[in-house]
Amino acid sequence: APIYWNFDDWKAEYNRRGVKVLDDLPTVIRSYIGKVYLTLGYREQLSLKIRQILAGERDTLSQLDGELTPWQRTNPNRSIATQPPKADAVRAYVKTLSHGAYPNHELVNAMDRLARACRSRHVRLIVYQAPIPKILTKYVPKKMEDSYLKAIKHICAANGAKFIRPDQLKLKLGDQNFRDPSHLNLSGAERLSTVLAQRFLVPLLRDATTQPTTAATQQ
Repeated sequence: APIYWNFDDWKAEYNRRGVKVLDDLPTVIRSYIGKVYLTLGYREQLSLKIRQILAGERDTLSQLDGELTPWQRTNPNRSIATQPPKADAVRAYVKTLSHGAYPNHELVNAMDRLARACRSRHVRLIVYQAPIPKILTKYVPKKMEDSYLKAIKHICAANGAKFIRPDQLKLKLGDQNFRDPSHLNLSGAERLSTVLAQRFLVPLLRDATTQPTTAATQQ
């Protein structure tokens, strides 16, 4: 996340990954300038405030509250069906996912800590693999998929968590349901959320309410 880097962070990444991080340098520079040039530093907040004034909004929605980002709210139905990504851009994006060790050890360890914390507090954990469009599937190497599945399945099995693959959802999603090569748009997210809730969360909650309350069944 280069938006949070300082120059020392960028230099450390350059020493580790080489010229691949040259594309991140403008972001680091912009963030550095934004610390002293407030108009630049608060550009996202200013943009949101202008939209709120023009649209007559008075909300203070935040991602921390589970709300959508401003760009998701202003264009929630954008799809790659009408704005398809270029193959070169998708290939370049895939390369950013697979640099260094994959999956990222720090992220895997964080996921393991989360799963162990849930298990220790008798919280049932459901992990699902987010669906991706065909164009991304086309360029993601199989070894990446296998490495991801191996790591996540191991964590889930060791901690009693349920892991759900996209093919288990029995949900057909097309390009019209994806905002970009790696994210669902509003229609896709609503369909996925509905299936997850109906097929997995509701039965889990129903079981929890019919079982005697013990240390092993508390949610």
